[in-house]
Amino acid sequence: MGSIKQIVCICLIWSLCFFLPPMMTTAEECSSIRLYADGNGAFYALRSAGAMNTVECYRRSSRQTVGTPEAANAFGLVTDGNEVFLMSRHSGQFCLYAPKSRETALLGSVCPTEDQIVITPDRIVYLTENGKDTTIFRYTNLCENESAVTSPYKIIRLFLSESGNACALTEKGLFLPETGAFISCDVPAMPFSLNQGFCGDRNGNLFRFDEQNGFQKLLQTDNAPLFHAEGALYSYQKDRVIRMDMQGNVDGYFETGDDPILSFAVSGDDAALICKEECRILHSSDFVPVTSSEPSKEPSHVSSEPSIPASKPSDTSLPTTDSPSPSSVTEVPTDGHFYLKSSSYHIEGDLISNIPIGTTAAVLKKGLDHPDCALSFTDHNGKSFLYGTLGTGACLCFSNDRETKRYYTIVKGDLSGEGNVNTLDLNTAAKYLVKKQELSDYALFAGDLDNDGKLTVKDLCRLQSAYYRYGKTLPKDIFCHN
Repeated sequence: MGSIKQIVCICLIWSLCFFLPPMMTTAEECSSIRLYADGNGAFYALRSAGAMNTVECYRRSSRQTVGTPEAANAFGLVTDGNEVFLMSRHSGQFCLYAPKSRETALLGSVCPTEDQIVITPDRIVYLTENGKDTTIFRYTNLCENESAVTSPYKIIRLFLSESGNACALTEKGLFLPETGAFISCDVPAMPFSLNQGFCGDRNGNLFRFDEQNGFQKLLQTDNAPLFHAEGALYSYQKDRVIRMDMQGNVDGYFETGDDPILSFAVSGDDAALICKEECRILHSSDFVPVTSSEPSKEPSHVSSEPSIPASKPSDTSLPTTDSPSPSSVTEVPTDGHFYLKSSSYHIEGDLISNIPIGTTAAVLKKGLDHPDCALSFTDHNGKSFLYGTLGTGACLCFSNDRETKRYYTIVKGDLSGEGNVNTLDLNTAAKYLVKKQELSDYALFAGDLDNDGKLTVKDLCRLQSAYYRYGKTLPKDIFCHN
């Protein structure tokens, strides 16, 4: 009898050993989902299940599965703003796989983490490795022409700026691997989120960011981690998202019930979360407002750090105007399928003008009222971009299922199309006046500062006077409303 019991026990143990590992593996494979953002209004959810991975793209009005690549050991995702790339390792080699185009790039034995790699819109890969704290490797066309550049300080993280350039956060400030320039500045705590010229970090700090000055600390709140989108600040804790104004004061909250927030991100004007393995983009109506009679359970504290003024900074906000009357709203009627209007900018024909110097693509988009449709940007050279400053001659292409409309930007004083006013614009105007250089119609429009229909010596003198008086501090709206 004893021997029969022993045989039964042995069979039971053997059965458990045979069936249990596959069951555990399946559970582990189905539990991985992470949220990523491209900074231009798109969110990507990476769902991993062993060798099968799906990348789902979410926007405010749509959801799309980018692909189901058979990429074993995928551990992260990186985007250049236009396309997503899965990060994985195969036989000891680091691999980038694009689900949309099914393109694969092998970069040898390097082993970067998600914070140690960026891909620019020009398909240039920058990456660094553990154990090589100051070396940044550079590959053109995803995996060709390897070279290296050395940072003066230990690299904490690589990231893509809103103008599409690779940047390296170091212990002492910002390093630009393309030019070799180093900027001593504040350093946000990891991880941090960069969106629309503002950076929030895990400690509740808010920074302003640009490639000329690096990170400049603005304020600190008690709510962390901190994110910025659509002129508001966000933070999340367990099952609650907290929304704050630009001074760090809590003005609303959103609760998921008993379901924990698995991942949170911001992209362009939107904030999104992963809860119960589903992505949800948050609307302003989703938030319960906090009033004086209903104090927030998560009080905010603003530190003595320099704070943001009551109106948003001019380099990231819309031009401040009074409430527009009906006559101040410019509109372009078309054939009934599409319209474009704005209370901040002037629209006539296919031109959008009255744009302050330094206006970004995200800010301009917020100042335009148009139907729900796809919007893409190209600069004056026809090169696609998603972030950064708009210059004269940039094209906005609006598309829906019926038609496509294109509009072109005019930034007064910016003849070169770079989005700012400098000596290049002065030289361009001077060469045109002595007939040594031809200019596009858009550049001529931008150089006509007195609005007499032509670019003359009078316009050049006015441009010179403004530039030599203000230099880099040229008021952004100096040539608007002429």
